[in-house]
Amino acid sequence: MQSFDCCFLKKLSLIFIILLAFLSRKVFLVPLNIDILFLFVNIFASNKKEKK
Repeated sequence: MQSFDCCFLKKLSLIFIILLAFLSRKVFLVPLNIDILFLFVNIFASNKKEKK
């Protein structure tokens, strides 16, 4: 179950980052998008640390 969650999170993060990149391309200089991206990266990094 945990491995499935990990794979799901990886796919979700990829989709999220691609979506953010697409949005930031359409609307340049949006600090909110950058903040969300950093928040997501921080959450993903902390999840990786906890697993080790």
